[in-house]
Amino acid sequence: MNKRKRVLALLLAGSFFFCLGAAGRVREGVCINGVNVGGMSYAEAEKAVRERIASELAPLTIKAPFGEYVLQYPHLSFTDNVKKLVKEAGKGAQLTASVERVVVDLEEQLFAICAQNARPPVDAALTFTAEGFSYAREREGVCCDYARLQREALRALKVGEGAVTLHVRGVRPRVTEADLRARTQLLSAFETAFDGGNAARAHNIRLAAERLSGSVIAPGQLLSFNECVGKRTAENGFLPAPVIVGGEYVAGTGGGVCQVST
Repeated sequence: MNKRKRVLALLLAGSFFFCLGAAGRVREGVCINGVNVGGMSYAEAEKAVRERIASELAPLTIKAPFGEYVLQYPHLSFTDNVKKLVKEAGKGAQLTASVERVVVDLEEQLFAICAQNARPPVDAALTFTAEGFSYAREREGVCCDYARLQREALRALKVGEGAVTLHVRGVRPRVTEADLRARTQLLSAFETAFDGGNAARAHNIRLAAERLSGSVIAPGQLLSFNECVGKRTAENGFLPAPVIVGGEYVAGTGGGVCQVST
């Protein structure tokens, strides 16, 4: 090879290595989403642009009955075409990346929001005390429309909207206070006097009455006094007190219970 050919070969080799050194870099003057990435490596440019996108990424707000939930970066992420732009951008190009927000665990996030806003219905409650019946009002439940929330959240992420609403509906309880009041009207009343100074007899009356109190008798059902109160024995809690046998008072366990049965 003569001297001229050797020089040409060296020039071609230099050109080849020069091209390798320039490969993988953004052309001069390129600006993407306001970030000047000209001359950066593709990886540097992608990182810089995505940092800008993340800093400006609009959150998605879920408006719910019991508060607002804001999904934002890094829980709220995005997809983009930055990789394509940094490689194909012409010299001096001013570009804006195509960005779509995504939530990787969107279903779990929305399910958790629904769970925090749902409420089971609570039936009305009835309590019987010495003062009579008392009522606790029913409470309506809340049911969340999870499927609708998911649809609207996906659409909002796609088109860039900032907020969606969790739609709910009420769930009526099975038993209302009105139901209970209708079923607990006073049918009859009876009073009987006894000597409160006789402690043992008063104890037996109170014990028998407590065991009967609050019993519910359905239509056509029979109530056994003896089954409710139990045997009149010391083991069953009754004390010795006068009982009537043959028209006369005699000592016996459970005296006074007959007044309750009356």
